Amino acid sequence: MPNAADVFAILLFFALLALFICVIVKSYISLSKKSGEVINTCNATAVSKRTEVFEGKKKKDKTVYFITFETDDGELELRVSPNEYKEISVRDKGMLTYRSTAFLRFEIKSNSAEAE
Repeated sequence: MPNAADVFAILLFFALLALFICVIVKSYISLSKKSGEVINTCNATAVSKRTEVFEGKKKKDKTVYFITFETDDGELELRVSPNEYKEISVRDKGMLTYRSTAFLRFEIKSNSAEAE
């Protein structure tokens, strides 16, 4: 006959197994939704840039970078990597590729330096 410790260990094992399965299923559903979203490509102009700083653990802050693009359908603010934030200037024109609210790439056709 199993004692209380054995029963607790078995219940704990199944609880952790159920949690693991839930995480896997949730990740799969999220990935399925994202892969089903349409990739959009359009002419755009970078109209503004901004950063947002979040306080991190152990005094390590995290900076998040955003660029707002003007498209035929209106303005669209997208989160970009630090490298993309440095490479793209306000008034750069080109082809913007994105999925939903995820920035994919921006191919610059004319940049702000050429306009000056």
